[in-house]
Amino acid sequence: GLGQEVVDHHLWQDTEGLWRLWACVRHTKAGRVFVGWSAEDLESHEWDCLGVVFRRDKNAGESLGDHGDRLYGELIMSPFVIQAQNRYWLFYGGGYGDTGQYNWLCSICLATSPDGVSFRRHRNAYGDSVLFYGPGEARDPCVINIDGLWHLYYSGWETGFPEPNRIYVRTSRDLIQWSASREGCWGGLPGYHAASAECPHVCYRDGCYFLFRTTDYGSGKTYVYRSEDPYDFGLDDDRHLIGTIDAAAPEIIVDRGKEYITSSKDLSGGVRLHRLEWVAG
Repeated sequence: GLGQEVVDHHLWQDTEGLWRLWACVRHTKAGRVFVGWSAEDLESHEWDCLGVVFRRDKNAGESLGDHGDRLYGELIMSPFVIQAQNRYWLFYGGGYGDTGQYNWLCSICLATSPDGVSFRRHRNAYGDSVLFYGPGEARDPCVINIDGLWHLYYSGWETGFPEPNRIYVRTSRDLIQWSASREGCWGGLPGYHAASAECPHVCYRDGCYFLFRTTDYGSGKTYVYRSEDPYDFGLDDDRHLIGTIDAAAPEIIVDRGKEYITSSKDLSGGVRLHRLEWVAG
């Protein structure tokens, strides 16, 4: 609709081999919601729109307090799906916490599915979908397995200090209990503003880890880093910076030996898919 914008997104195949795309759409009447599409072939030019597939659930501790309702309406962000332990795991930003202790802190939340189609929220000891809060804001999860240890990269900033925006990483053996956060990348040439380290996407190629860090959706500016250390892509320095690409919130998809990269550049054009080739620098 008019004024609505497609931002963070994710693609995966369900148990029947059908491709599914979920994207966070903002500026709807409700706020930020997940809208879904499906197609039998990744390169299909006709994807079926599934409508709104996932919304904020206050009863699960999501998008509570003044920040969520007053400024954004419903606030749910950044879907990311992996397969592990014979099920699908959906990680997402759950917005701000309650009006007490966690009024400023944001959460990373979890839902699971046996088939990659219908997801049910994980419930912690408090009955919430929340895996962890903060520090400060937390959004845009990306989860990869490194030598048997799960790594969750996400964007955020310290409580009360929206600048500099940082990329953090936490680790887990079981995808439920997560370590304390540590800084993985921030500052340097891309800047320090509140959206200077968004949508982290990390992959491993040829002995190195690559981090994609978006700084501007509209112009489609994403910085790319290469490091042998998955915990250090540059803390206010550009040692590992190798260049930029013309994309926003990119994610890398592999299908039958072919690699693709997504983008939601300019916000109004939906999610785009491009063939990807790695070349020696």
